[in-house]
Amino acid sequence: TAHLSVCVCVCVCVYIEEALSTDLVPGDVMVIPSNGTIMPCDAVLVSGTCIVNESMLTGESVPVTKTNLPNPGEGDKDGDAAYSMEEHKRHTLFCGTHVIQTRFYSGELVKAVVVRTAGIGFVYSIVLSIMNNVPAKTIIIKSLDIITITVPPALPAAMTAGIVYAQRRLKRIGIFCISPQRINICGQLNLVCFDKVDTHTHTHTHTHTHTHW
Repeated sequence: TAHLSVCVCVCVCVYIEEALSTDLVPGDVMVIPSNGTIMPCDAVLVSGTCIVNESMLTGESVPVTKTNLPNPGEGDKDGDAAYSMEEHKRHTLFCGTHVIQTRFYSGELVKAVVVRTAGIGFVYSIVLSIMNNVPAKTIIIKSLDIITITVPPALPAAMTAGIVYAQRRLKRIGIFCISPQRINICGQLNLVCFDKVDTHTHTHTHTHTHTHW
């Protein structure tokens, strides 16, 4: 399945149909909207060009231009070679990257062929690595790259903002926290025992009753 569940346009014969990105499989032909989109999977451009923000992958804020994959026999050495995601990066739209704008000068649609989705890409990476006699450690690291990309890049910032907000709310009711990172853990607690003379740490001590606040 794809990483994101969004509505996409897919070419079926001579028609264009809407489908969920979770139903995409390698070989499907996507239509990239002219106003941009977040890529739900890896796809290679076969027509048109795209301006893409790949900051989530490279850390660079400068957008890059992706061109369509050359057709075989056009005199371009890339067009005669078998497709490789590593060798044809400048033609590939990677999952999670933001397509800012598309361009096509003859009035046709900008299209891309799906080359990898989450589940199939994970299995494909493992099988291909085993066939090339790649060490087991390297196979595990490379395969997990597909899983880790599903974590939103803004998640750490969102968690930090949530902790700061929670700390301010606690301060207003007279609760001061010297370790803000523990606030998330405290949110899972349903019972707190206060120990004044260090008796709760005794081996045979048990809690018999508790009061709801």
